[in-house]
Amino acid sequence: MITNDLLNLDWLFESPYWEGPDVSNFEIINISDGVIHGIKHRLETYVPNGKKIIFVRPHEIYTPEPVIDLLSTFLDKHNITDATIILNNYYVQEELTLLPTINVIWCDYFLLYTEFLHRVHGQKHNVRYNPNAEKDFRCVIGKPDKPNRANLLVQLYSLDLLSNSHASILCKDEHLKKLSSLTMFNDVYSYKVLSQFNKSIDDIEYVQQDDLNLHCQGFPYDETKFTNSAISIVPETTCYHHIFITEKTYYAIYNNHPFVICSTPGTLAELRKLGYKTFDSVIDESYDLCPDIVRRMQMVGRSAKQLLEHKHERVVRDIVEFNNQLFATKVEEEIKWIEKQIRNL
Repeated sequence: MITNDLLNLDWLFESPYWEGPDVSNFEIINISDGVIHGIKHRLETYVPNGKKIIFVRPHEIYTPEPVIDLLSTFLDKHNITDATIILNNYYVQEELTLLPTINVIWCDYFLLYTEFLHRVHGQKHNVRYNPNAEKDFRCVIGKPDKPNRANLLVQLYSLDLLSNSHASILCKDEHLKKLSSLTMFNDVYSYKVLSQFNKSIDDIEYVQQDDLNLHCQGFPYDETKFTNSAISIVPETTCYHHIFITEKTYYAIYNNHPFVICSTPGTLAELRKLGYKTFDSVIDESYDLCPDIVRRMQMVGRSAKQLLEHKHERVVRDIVEFNNQLFATKVEEEIKWIEKQIRNL
């Protein structure tokens, strides 16, 4: 059972699958989002104990300026020159130059997060591809004011792709009109659409980040929404400048779903670079190259419809099974990589 904050890596270090060095020999300091006051207190009250320091920020692709300032002040105060930080593989390189001089261990955090959520936490999941599922699609959206979120849901609705699907968007009733006004569609039409889906189909507890944004950790989710749907439409975290593959994509792979992804151009190419297969042999995936977000969402919807039409083809099943197996291999490689990097500190 995972009992620690999932934004750090305690759940990896404390699991029976960790065969690396005893991390109690290091000073592990979590500098993840949402704990700025805790970070400030810990860094300001820290007493050097001779242990090497490992900062942990594996879930984001940048670091807020206040945290960078705290980090720099801390290292200067204690004259520390050999600290290490664990960062996400997709950390923005331009942002990296803003950090103080520090050793970096790169990791695919959301690959590990997805695996350990299931393997250690016991989250149930869909174990085989089911083209005969009752529902067509699964599309679950949090932080709805991102350009590829509410707009995507309205676009999918306009293409008649949600009438037999599991779809939801986290927004309270009293904020729907404001959210509707931010879409690229008619306000009245958007409100009509979004008001049909403003719920959590998984009954996940959420955190309200501001008036419009309800956010959830994404677990525990209702695995039956994967089991009795055929295809995932994935609204990834970013849709403009930076590629960022997160648990949203990995959940589809882990749950044996074929997928289309509304994300930054080049995301499918990045998945193929990692060794995964996409569905370009079956459907038009040129949406992955489209720089215009509006047109890209339209193309994503059309590609989703194509994939639905081809869902019974053997090649789709073969790709799904290949990706699921590769995911398991990637996890083992990732754990060994982190173990090796920490062992060499």
